[in-house]
Amino acid sequence: DEVKAYLHDHENIRHMCYLPLHLVMIIFIHEECQNSSTPLPQTETDVYRQFTIMALVRYFSKLGKTVKIKDLELLPPQESSLFKGICRLAYTTTTSSKTFI
Repeated sequence: DEVKAYLHDHENIRHMCYLPLHLVMIIFIHEECQNSSTPLPQTETDVYRQFTIMALVRYFSKLGKTVKIKDLELLPPQESSLFKGICRLAYTTTTSSKTFI
């Protein structure tokens, strides 16, 4: 019910859910946000950014390394710029009409 209410209030993110992969990403983000103090994303760019950060945290934890979401959000300027560029590229590629085969 919380996910439905969130999607009702955020039409831009609700429209992302027509693609099954995006729906899984949003559910994953919602579950992770419930377990932390991270706010839910407000824009599509925030969805990609948070998903990437949360996926990296989960990956590092499987390797036995302790990395927190805040660690990835407080990257040094050069790494932060690179990370934001990767998120922007993911978003642009997804919203572009080009298909990659």
